[in-house]
Amino acid sequence: MKTWQIIGKISKRFYQLPDIKGAGKMILDPVWALKTHKSGTNELMHVIRGNVAVVLGKVRLEARAGDTLLIPKGVRHRDEFDLSVGLEAFYVFFDWSPCREYFSLVKPLDAARICATMSVEIGKLCDRMHVGLNSGTETDRLLISSYTHNILILILREMIRKDQGPANAERRRHGESLLAKAKEYIDVHYAEPVSLEQIAGALRISSFYLSHLFSRESDFSFVEYLTSVRMRKAKDLLLSGRENISETAYAVGYNDSNYFSKVFHRYFGVSPQAARCGPDRKQKYVK
Repeated sequence: MKTWQIIGKISKRFYQLPDIKGAGKMILDPVWALKTHKSGTNELMHVIRGNVAVVLGKVRLEARAGDTLLIPKGVRHRDEFDLSVGLEAFYVFFDWSPCREYFSLVKPLDAARICATMSVEIGKLCDRMHVGLNSGTETDRLLISSYTHNILILILREMIRKDQGPANAERRRHGESLLAKAKEYIDVHYAEPVSLEQIAGALRISSFYLSHLFSRESDFSFVEYLTSVRMRKAKDLLLSGRENISETAYAVGYNDSNYFSKVFHRYFGVSPQAARCGPDRKQKYVK
């Protein structure tokens, strides 16, 4: 079963926040580099100073300042670092009800690689947790739980993207095709009271997904695209001089000519009346 299929079955469990058992900055004692040990909770370690190699059996997780590692509960490991330099890290110790499912999807080595590519984003969250420990209140603990959850889900998201691989490219091509059809629909029906729900129904997709496609694949929203089509058509009609402002407004889908005039002025920077002054003004309308 693919990662995204597994998550589809248990996603609600991932909504739960981790239970924070402890958090804070630690300067590791050399004993941790010499002896194998295990924690009674899951560990998130963000390296502040020094380099470390966390050895979990045959797996070796290497990290330097700015990197973050995840170590599952009960896994025996050893923290190897240069004793002359030392190691300073920010730790979060936590329990989480879906941790068994989570670590079946996100292996510590994969998490280390993902965290390395997202070190800036994850580092900011760790810095916020560190600062948030100042007063030590229950609200601080809740914030640390939220930030830890954010990091865990960011890592999971990247794992899903990696797992989907070629399916992502195919899904994007499908989305681009649907968006093109939506734009074609608007180009034909712009004079009607067209809505996102109406187009989504014609394409047999949800309006939420169609809105997402406009946001993901375009530089503008559905409403912005519809407005741009209507304004370009209105500009052509006004410059032709064949119709007055009220007729033009109605021809491009506006029943209120005053509202149409406001939209036109906001879009082009001139009033519809100015647009009817003649062909010599065509060069002003470049949108």
